[in-house]
Amino acid sequence: MLKQLRDRGLLYSVGIVINRIVPEWLFRARIARIDRVRRNDTYQRKLDNLCTYRASTPEELRCASELAVMPLDRVTSTTTARIATIADEPLGVLWQATESFAEPELGIVYRLEPSQAWLFAANVTKSARGRGVYGELLDQTLSDPDHDYFVALNPTNRRTMKAHRQVSESMAGRYFAIRCMRIAFCVTTGSVRRSRTLSWSCHTEPIELSFR
Repeated sequence: MLKQLRDRGLLYSVGIVINRIVPEWLFRARIARIDRVRRNDTYQRKLDNLCTYRASTPEELRCASELAVMPLDRVTSTTTARIATIADEPLGVLWQATESFAEPELGIVYRLEPSQAWLFAANVTKSARGRGVYGELLDQTLSDPDHDYFVALNPTNRRTMKAHRQVSESMAGRYFAIRCMRIAFCVTTGSVRRSRTLSWSCHTEPIELSFR
């Protein structure tokens, strides 16, 4: 327990407890910074027998969805996933989206430019954490030169901030979003732009975010 508090951070751990107590349909809130990330030229692989591949078949997409604890109905034609395995055992996953990506629990939608890609729903199994699995997923994903990659980081999550320290190139800005039932509120800083500050019906009219 104490190790988890040190790794995650107290504020982030408190947020997890609140989310477990308060149902998602009622309330959600998040503070995040949007970072542009790039491949780390000094990255060194830790596991020689670690393989990654892009999910393409329905079975592989189902596996990626289960690894990320993400509903399969959120998989669209503009989302893809990269899975990490050792001896065919799935150990981690990293999803990415183009064009747009919705976060209905917050009542917001990221609108992406053609050159942009959004990273989300990363997860590594407990037994594989700290062994370089996520670093390999990031390195393989960011090696694609066709996109500028962005990710939302929770500044209170120490583990997440540490994992992205070597790949974060610049910060586009921050946002604070809060949703209570159908009402969503969002404020932004930096180059993060919002279509509106308040939506009275975020399920049908979500707040749109864009950035450079």
